[in-house]
Amino acid sequence: MCHSSILYCISAAETPATRPDEDPRMAADPPQAHRFLPHQQTGQGPPGGFHYAKPQRRLRHSTGIPLSPVLYMLYLSELLSQDSNIRFGYADDICLYKASTSVDINVASLVTEIRNIMHWGTRNKIAFAPEKLEMIHLTRKNGSRAPDWDQPALRWLGVWFDRRLTFRRHVAERAGKARQVARHIRGLAKTVDGPPASALRKAVITCVIPSLTYGTEACRQRRPSGLEDHPYGYTLQGRRYPVGGGYAGGSQATFRTPHSNGRRSTPPGAQDHPPIITRGRGAGSRQVAKTKIQRLGSLFPQVLRPTLRPPHYTHGCRVDPTGGVDKETAAAAFKTWWDDLPPDDVTIFSDGSEQYHERQKYVGYGYAIYQNKKQIGSGAGSINPISHVFDAEAIGAWRGLQHTLRMPQEVRSQRLWMCIDSTSVIWCLRANASASSQWAFIACQNAMQVYNIRIKWSPGHTGIEGNEAADRLADTGAHTPDCDPGPASLPTISGIGSIFRDLRSGAQQSWWTKRKAKAVRSLP
Repeated sequence: MCHSSILYCISAAETPATRPDEDPRMAADPPQAHRFLPHQQTGQGPPGGFHYAKPQRRLRHSTGIPLSPVLYMLYLSELLSQDSNIRFGYADDICLYKASTSVDINVASLVTEIRNIMHWGTRNKIAFAPEKLEMIHLTRKNGSRAPDWDQPALRWLGVWFDRRLTFRRHVAERAGKARQVARHIRGLAKTVDGPPASALRKAVITCVIPSLTYGTEACRQRRPSGLEDHPYGYTLQGRRYPVGGGYAGGSQATFRTPHSNGRRSTPPGAQDHPPIITRGRGAGSRQVAKTKIQRLGSLFPQVLRPTLRPPHYTHGCRVDPTGGVDKETAAAAFKTWWDDLPPDDVTIFSDGSEQYHERQKYVGYGYAIYQNKKQIGSGAGSINPISHVFDAEAIGAWRGLQHTLRMPQEVRSQRLWMCIDSTSVIWCLRANASASSQWAFIACQNAMQVYNIRIKWSPGHTGIEGNEAADRLADTGAHTPDCDPGPASLPTISGIGSIFRDLRSGAQQSWWTKRKAKAVRSLP
């Protein structure tokens, strides 16, 4: 298949001296063109105005006046509409395009088209510039079957088209212009008291990137990006391309993003699974960590990844749980409140505990369930030691609520009060769950959307009966030999943070120790 294109340009257009109804030669002229004739050319009316007044002399418009693009679009509208499959135009430029199996067929067809256009221009008083006529054949044929390569590249609407559509000339031209602008901006930045970095960044985005990426929609190998419907889709697409590299080399313009390159070079599913040795010694095992991030990640145990969840807001999520009073005053108010509760209301007290025995860490939780000030249920358990009291109290609050929801209907259908002594846990239950032990917070929030559940702050270690019972159960649960199954048996993010801080302190201490020994040896 061979593609041939010819570019043609208008040199001048002549406006007859009479109206269409008085001169038959003007019958084919676009009537809209007379709307844009300036009054100073007709000698009538105020300067700069436009009207339908009858011209007194024949006018000749060249391509230099500001109105010429508008006039030529009106002049050429009829010509381009005669055959929209072959003829394309913009302002005073015309492009003729023909594709067939032979160059001879293309040339014969284009010669006929040019002859017809010249006849049309003669009839409508439009002159074309033959010295601006250019033609190029786009083909991949080689040898004697290939046409002569007299025109290496052809420029139309600012885009350079070469014979094989590699767009190397276009890339080189755009890179050169963008480099000139970038050097000018760099020169401004080197001056004393120059513009701020934010202004230079805006200048690069406004001047360099548009100049560099001009015409990328025509020459790049297009991949669906989903940005076409975005109001700033073309700007976002332009920002995805790097400003160096591929442009400076003058190679074939293959505009790809780093994400698409990775997807092409990596087997399907490799980004979602750990890298495995596929052949040779050690096949089937995990590859050795090759980067610092991978080596640092191997120092920590696996944790349950947090999930992305929309914001959660409940009644009182922006109110301080303590009410701004001290613990003693709050404890007295809580006891009065508990005494005045209706007999059917259920209160769930929960607490967490973190203990050390023989350099071994134990973390557990406990809860006690009351109705009409009588205990109707309790429980305790231990969680992974790579965690903190915060995690134990969050998990304990969920275990207590879970136990209550499994009770008979006459209990779980009543108003349920979660009495917690940790204000940080209350904040996470009422608003957004923390990343550490997120699953427990999410479980409580999901239950709060179904049942009548309220949250109350109960100050700890102030003689409140339910709190003291939950505290004793938490101490007992911490020493339970087996951890709770499921997510509670995994390390938490807060526990991983403690490991990180310990490793960081050890690395700093080791570095300073080596530094001190080196300084001592260097002394005379």
